[in-house]
Amino acid sequence: MSGENAAPLQAAAAEVTPAALAAAAALLAQANPNGAKGKGKKKGGGSRWKEREVVAMLGFVREVLPRGVTEWELVAAKYAEWVDENGAPHRDKDAVKNKYQTLKNTQKSTGDPECPSTVREAKHIA
Repeated sequence: MSGENAAPLQAAAAEVTPAALAAAAALLAQANPNGAKGKGKKKGGGSRWKEREVVAMLGFVREVLPRGVTEWELVAAKYAEWVDENGAPHRDKDAVKNKYQTLKNTQKSTGDPECPSTVREAKHIA
């Protein structure tokens, strides 16, 4: 780093007090309670979808046939109600939509002629 660029950084660093650092760390901890670092990193892996959860979610997708945000929110609400009754992990609207999209867009394996029933169902709904 050249001398002319280092001077403003050194001046700024001299103004940082331990109290200011502690306050910044506290704000960071509040904004990021799980301690994930960096921008753009995926949050820690949630629980995996069990087949019964996927089947229930696909049933709600078939019932609502979502085409927009409002319909996906309805699917997520129906799924959340099912979750409460069945003790499955809670998932937000985006997780439900992403799981459906992933199933719908799954390509059939070249080595296995059998397509999983949940993938077949998602493709049938689409």
